Amino acid sequence: MFNEPKARIPRLVVRWQLALTLGPMVAFSVFYAAIVVLVWFGWLDLKWLSFSKVFGFARIPLSAALPAFMLVGFLLARWYIRSVRRRVAAAEGRLCTHCCYDLSALAEQGVCPECGIAYSMAALRQAWTESKLLADPPVL
Repeated sequence: MFNEPKARIPRLVVRWQLALTLGPMVAFSVFYAAIVVLVWFGWLDLKWLSFSKVFGFARIPLSAALPAFMLVGFLLARWYIRSVRRRVAAAEGRLCTHCCYDLSALAEQGVCPECGIAYSMAALRQAWTESKLLADPPVL
C-alpha cells in the first residue's frame, strides 16, 4: 500500500560537496587562463605579477598557487560534510534523503512537505547509516 522510493544520499549533499571541492580549482583555472591571455596579447605586464618589491623574494609562478586552491576546496568540502553529519545526528537520522528537510516532528511514515517524496523513519535512518553520515547506534 505504501510504496516509498529507495532512500539514498541526497543529491544536494553530493552537489555541494563537488561544488566546494572543484569550485576553487575552477576559479583558479579561469583566473590563470585570463592572466595567460592578457600576457599573451601584451595587455598585462609581467612586472605586475612580481612579489619581489613587496616581500623581497623572487617572482612566484601563479601555478604554485594551485595546491593552495585545492586545499581550500578540500577543506570546504570537509567542513560541509561535517555540518551535514551534525544535522543528521541532531535529527537522529530523520532528515529527508532528497532535500535534507528535518522530519523529526512528523509521523513515522508520510510525505516530505518540502519535496513531496514518501519516507519512513526506518528507511531514512538506514540510508543515512549506509552513507556513513550517521553513526551506528550504540549496542546495549
